[in-house]
Amino acid sequence: MVFELFEVHERQANVVVVNNTGVPLKLVTVVHKYSDNYVDKDKWENVDAGATTRAMTVRYHTGSLTTGRDWWLVVMMTEDGHVFGSSPANFRGMFDTLEGLGKKAAEALRSLATPDQEAVIKIIAEGLAAAVDGLWSVAALNDGVTDGFKQHVLRDEDDMSSVYTDTGTLNKIVISGLEGSNTIQFQSHSGNSTTQTKRFYPPS
Repeated sequence: MVFELFEVHERQANVVVVNNTGVPLKLVTVVHKYSDNYVDKDKWENVDAGATTRAMTVRYHTGSLTTGRDWWLVVMMTEDGHVFGSSPANFRGMFDTLEGLGKKAAEALRSLATPDQEAVIKIIAEGLAAAVDGLWSVAALNDGVTDGFKQHVLRDEDDMSSVYTDTGTLNKIVISGLEGSNTIQFQSHSGNSTTQTKRFYPPS
């Protein structure tokens, strides 16, 4: 029994995204990083206003000897091709990556003879996917990289095997606005966190 006090428990949690922005989102991407142990990502296309996505699974540890933390990045694109993302105080790393999205999109658009809206949005969506993949790779390959990520710690009771999941309780990322303070809420049985959102493309 004494040894159980010093165990490290490998956990998995289900997380859904709720679109309460009032507008449809063409693309939503979430990256979760648990310290240097795990990096998980998922994306959802065509998330209607008021809709809840299917769940993604994230991995983390609990236990008295664990020192890790959960870090989150949320990026979304509206149907008109505007890109928004979670923007905590340490957002510089994500800004640098997404800033390149606008430059690449502009270069690609110049190569089109008659750029229509569908072509423009396709280019932006492809650039956004590449930018998020780049952030995911950086987070996965570099110890301690959390620039642009919001901390929201998961605990024992947030695990998918918890008794609370039997009552339909899920970890939720609720997006209530596209720009401003407290527009993304991370909701878990163990507690809630909030962060702001910022427009990354086109620049404000």
